[in-house]
Amino acid sequence: MSKKVEEVIKQYPEWAQESFLFLRQILYQTAANNEFAGELTETVKWGEPAWLTEQSQSGTTIRIAWRKKYARAIGIYFHCNTSLVSTISALYPDDFQYEGHRGLILAISDSVDKNSGINNKVQENQICSKKRQANQRMHSNYPIDAIEHCFELALNYHVNKCNRKKQKHSPDI
Repeated sequence: MSKKVEEVIKQYPEWAQESFLFLRQILYQTAANNEFAGELTETVKWGEPAWLTEQSQSGTTIRIAWRKKYARAIGIYFHCNTSLVSTISALYPDDFQYEGHRGLILAISDSVDKNSGINNKVQENQICSKKRQANQRMHSNYPIDAIEHCFELALNYHVNKCNRKKQKHSPDI
């Protein structure tokens, strides 16, 4: 992870850091399986962790960030001049909350308290076990397949946009 990104996520609450890392892992797995994306560049844009397909130029910027206005949620954000959020909201109307033309908001599970259900007096190995269980519960309401598809759409945004233009201008056979 880049030092710039580490500095930003250190400011997040612990649960938001865990959600961030979970979504980041899904992003990297999706990119690794994507034929167009190539290597991702990890940086900070608009004060938030961001990923670019700088080498291939196949996609648009993807950001994953926690914002104070969504106290118990984390967001996946795209450039507001893309059509991604409208496409995604048509495909997945009930899987996300939406923030205008740029964001998908993922609430964490209400079954997880702010301390991940951990009592400070519990022994260390029990703490680790409880953290793992809390982490699984926290992400159990995330629509993983939809998130992967959203990342795929963003990673291929410019490729798909070029293909749409070609289809408009190609003669019917």
